[in-house]
Amino acid sequence: MPVNTNLAFREFGIALFFAAVGLSAGAKFSVTVFSARGLQWLLAGVCVTVLPLLVVDIFARVVLKMIFMA
Repeated sequence: MPVNTNLAFREFGIALFFAAVGLSAGAKFSVTVFSARGLQWLLAGVCVTVLPLLVVDIFARVVLKMIFMA
């Protein structure tokens, strides 16, 4: 099987998996996300995503004299 075909099948399989998970979670999604616990998890996800970027940006600007976000 060609490499490109193999990669396409893998991506399609992952897409089907995420679609199945999303459909099974869909009914409870909005209730869960907008609960107090869901908002805590959402805030934790934002912190885990944004804080490392800010730390690396400040380090690159101050220590390495680079512009990280260019």
